[in-house]
Amino acid sequence: MQLQLSVAERQLLADILEETRYSFMQGAEPGRKTPERESKARECEGLLTKVYENRLQFSADELDTLTAVLKDRRHLQEQGSEQEQKRQLLQSLTDKIIELCVMI
Repeated sequence: MQLQLSVAERQLLADILEETRYSFMQGAEPGRKTPERESKARECEGLLTKVYENRLQFSADELDTLTAVLKDRRHLQEQGSEQEQKRQLLQSLTDKIIELCVMI
């Protein structure tokens, strides 16, 4: 399904996917990366490529992955007034992706 995002939402999604991909790639001890972590990093990289290329058409599995990544990120958001706009943008982005998941 096609996802309609503002420029700010697209940039936030790209930032989150990049950070998530990096955490999967660096999370294990050097030389001891697990196949599961490498697979998740590749999933994030594929999604990140789509976002950078503005190809926002995702499969059901990709939408599930995006939902999980964004829900994890929502719980990690810092508190503070300077973060309020970013939290609202994250909530809007999450809502749009969940809405698409429901439509499938």
